[in-house]
Amino acid sequence: MLFCDYRYGESAPQIQVRQAGGLHMRRNTVNKLSRRVTFLALSTFVAGSCLVLAPGAWAKGSAKAGKSTFDAKCAMCHAMNGSGNSPMGKSMRVPDLRSKAVQKQSDAEIAGLIENGKGMMPKYGSQLSKQEISDLVAYIRELGSKKK
Repeated sequence: MLFCDYRYGESAPQIQVRQAGGLHMRRNTVNKLSRRVTFLALSTFVAGSCLVLAPGAWAKGSAKAGKSTFDAKCAMCHAMNGSGNSPMGKSMRVPDLRSKAVQKQSDAEIAGLIENGKGMMPKYGSQLSKQEISDLVAYIRELGSKKK
């Protein structure tokens, strides 16, 4: 069996044809290939992990920023403390945002309700940015921790 070796040095690539050195040469080639595949797989995994995890890191909302949005957009129905005890909230039977039923929902579920609306609640997806919605979710979480 013949093998072609491509060697890259300071000059142009050199091609050498020689007879197989037996099983040792094949193992060496397989080892090099498996190391390259392993390296590429690990590199891809690390890069993918960074892309997947990074948005979660910067997308966390600020409860402080969420409060101002809540006061402007939500308090009319949900009341300033999130209880739903406002004239409009009582007539529409809005949920208490501090309740266990609301607080047990995931951040994504709450954000989806804000973005897409539900029942008589309007959609805010076109009026608020993703960051503002994340801030609102953080503020709603804070309301839940303050309930007495």
